[in-house]
Amino acid sequence: MDAEFLSEVEGFLDLCDLPTLVSTQAAHGNESSSPQAVDSNGNDHASDEAKALMTKGERVRHQVYRKRRRAERELLQQEIKELEAKLAKEPSRLLSMSGWRMVATCHLESRLVSEKRQRQLRAALAAQTTLIRTYQGLAQEELVHVTTLQRTSERETHCEPAMLRLESFDTEFYKTSEKTFNAIYAQTDEVLDAFGIDATDSKCGISIRELRDENGNMFFRYTDKRAIPTNFEQSCINLKHTLRLHQQKDQRIYDGMEDPGSTVAIKFRVTSRLKSGKVASVLLRVINRWYQEDKRMVVVWRVFGEGEGGFAGMHSDEIGWGTLTPSTERDDSSLLRLCARYVPMNFSGAVVGERDPAVKQFAGLVVNASTTNAGEIATRLEKLLLSDS
Repeated sequence: MDAEFLSEVEGFLDLCDLPTLVSTQAAHGNESSSPQAVDSNGNDHASDEAKALMTKGERVRHQVYRKRRRAERELLQQEIKELEAKLAKEPSRLLSMSGWRMVATCHLESRLVSEKRQRQLRAALAAQTTLIRTYQGLAQEELVHVTTLQRTSERETHCEPAMLRLESFDTEFYKTSEKTFNAIYAQTDEVLDAFGIDATDSKCGISIRELRDENGNMFFRYTDKRAIPTNFEQSCINLKHTLRLHQQKDQRIYDGMEDPGSTVAIKFRVTSRLKSGKVASVLLRVINRWYQEDKRMVVVWRVFGEGEGGFAGMHSDEIGWGTLTPSTERDDSSLLRLCARYVPMNFSGAVVGERDPAVKQFAGLVVNASTTNAGEIATRLEKLLLSDS
């Protein structure tokens, strides 16, 4: 393509040279013919010599002109080579700029995601800090009450705990816990994946495992996955209904929630007798909330356990998640998945040791009560379906 272009340029320059040479020769021809017109009897030999001299001068001028044109052509060729070199470098430069632009865009997107996650973590941290301070306040306020329960249990080993009543701490606990639910709800998919029940297949089952964190502290993990023999819409209606039904004895329902339409708060007590014969109990405060999505209903809950009598000084904290989705295998059934994480604590909020037999019994009682809370969601739902049929 470059050779054709240079050939066309050279031809164009030759065409530009032709009129000049022709006109010059014509002019000289006229000049040489004029003496003949003026003096028809002049010497032909003198005319030939003059013509030869004129032809030689034209030849010199033509050579100079051609050299100048050749130099201009060489200069143009050099410029073409330089432009071709620049043009060859241009795609790589543009590609390099495009690559850096893509890297910068990826970094920007990653930064935006990190900033969003940081805001969520800060909100969750603030809510958890408030909740921990509330727990610490409870510990300080009830030290005297715990001591009284201990003395009472020593004197009256067969005496059952007093009837439940709603206290000022209940209001503080439920309202503080309610503020943490949005952060807990945002972790649903991550937790289901970590607990290994994110799959939507028909493989079902219940699991309770005792595990240890990176610091060697004990905690319990509960998972439950089961099929519900009703379609998704009806299962959602039944699940909302079952969350309001709690079959525990001596229970109290707290009705001061900001969103009572989707939040249920219940307080109840479970009792046990230690090997020493002392009566011990655990006071459990449970709060559930559900979120309705497109083709999914999410339930989150918190349970705070407070030891009484022989369990005085022991506490527990539980966070749970549940999802209800349409079945991928049958249109007339749904899939319910539940998971919870339970951690035993002492007054300071640190995880207690498990060597003391009372601690083991407390952990077993609370785990049983906690899994019952999660299991009741599924069990009562199935019972409700049976009663409807």
